[in-house]
Amino acid sequence: ASRLERMPKALKVSTNLVSLTLQESFLNDIDIATMFDNEEMPCPSILHLNLRHNKITSVGLDAIVKQFIAPPTSVLTSLDLMGNCIDSEGGSIIGKGLEINESVLEVNLRLNHLGDEGGSSLFGSLHNNKTLRHVNLSGNSLGSHSAKALVTMFESNDSTALETVVITCNSFTDDDEESIKTCNNCKTIFDVRSTSGGPTSSFDILREGVLPF
Repeated sequence: ASRLERMPKALKVSTNLVSLTLQESFLNDIDIATMFDNEEMPCPSILHLNLRHNKITSVGLDAIVKQFIAPPTSVLTSLDLMGNCIDSEGGSIIGKGLEINESVLEVNLRLNHLGDEGGSSLFGSLHNNKTLRHVNLSGNSLGSHSAKALVTMFESNDSTALETVVITCNSFTDDDEESIKTCNNCKTIFDVRSTSGGPTSSFDILREGVLPF
């Protein structure tokens, strides 16, 4: 962690820093705590945080959420945690953060380990979110509970800003896909191709170039 111990002070004085990329840096939860779980570092001006392909678990995610998403002064607009080690608890952690957040537009959790419980918790927390536009939960072992929570979220949130939901390579049944396809108030573009699916899904309605991830 010593290699990162100066990061909080550096971020504190870097008032013009709007984008931070530390992908493929072998970061673990201790590193994340060293950088971000630090009282002397105020909520920074960072808009885009890219931590993809590291070794961050739900413990590290909790520190990230507390620093960048939960504060009422949050300005973060995009969070990329693709290819980390975030489990079902992480779905609840980031879901609770997004529930009260008004700045985050894009979240990429592709290729983590949320599972059906984590996906369900995340979607269940978005009933009142009016800001999030793009979410990628591809390759997280989501299942029927997540599908039900997603449908319920759309049917209860008339003011949702979601434009794209990517949930490919998960464990949805044909009934799950059909329920998502036909849910009320759903104006979102989905891609729900299963791991066994071919190049097109039962309702492949993605437009080329629409995805932010």
